[in-house]
Amino acid sequence: MIHENASALSSANIDDLVYTAVFSGETATQTMMMQVTVAPDPPSKRMGRDFPTELEDIVLACLAKEPSSRPSSADELDQRLATVPLENSWGREEAVRWWANEDNQHHDRN
Repeated sequence: MIHENASALSSANIDDLVYTAVFSGETATQTMMMQVTVAPDPPSKRMGRDFPTELEDIVLACLAKEPSSRPSSADELDQRLATVPLENSWGREEAVRWWANEDNQHHDRN
């Protein structure tokens, strides 16, 4: 099940990373067939700019057509993501602060 989840997670998140859909056919059927038969372009190619190689490799592994080529567990995916060098540190404390701020902004809008 994690293999399928890694693929779905990556497909949704790569859209967020590069601001475009992973696959985009002329029809819904064509798009669905592309998901099964076409290898996705690397994020760097889709963005037209540099993208961290380590992160690109992880994203492409999650989108692999062959389930055995995808991360086998959330722990494996987490371990691989932890190896990606970051320009700015982002840990649990930063995430908690960000979500608290986001939650406050959401309440202010309502």
